Amino acid sequence: MWFSGAALSIMHGFGVLGTIFTGSIVDRLDYRRIMLAAILISSIAMLTLTYSDGFLQILCLPFLGTASMMILPIGLTIVHTNFEENRSLANGTYLALLFAINALAGVITGSMYDHFGGQTTYLISGLIGLLGLPFIKLLPDKNPDQKR
Repeated sequence: MWFSGAALSIMHGFGVLGTIFTGSIVDRLDYRRIMLAAILISSIAMLTLTYSDGFLQILCLPFLGTASMMILPIGLTIVHTNFEENRSLANGTYLALLFAINALAGVITGSMYDHFGGQTTYLISGLIGLLGLPFIKLLPDKNPDQKR
């Protein structure tokens, strides 16, 4: 990818927008639908990014950034909803696990990149994202306003 610095900026810039957007709509919509959309869009964008070039790659970045970061506020909302008595502890535990998992994923992804190359690593990453789809059924049925 010849524009890696700009690509990272585009993706993370839209990731911030995805986080803000999801934080404002997660109270009105069901967790499952938002999570389903986020996983599908980010996986499809990753796979499209992998097998495209030029301008199409640039078009994939906003979708990838937005959708991949939509997952974070959903998780935080679920944690706060289900641990109302100990929200601070739950929030700290959630963030600690999130940082640890991201660090581990970075090491694994870097190792995959070294062994298989970029395109194969992106392909595997996009497919691994789709493995999360069955676990959406384990999320709570109702949004926070309906639970109370």
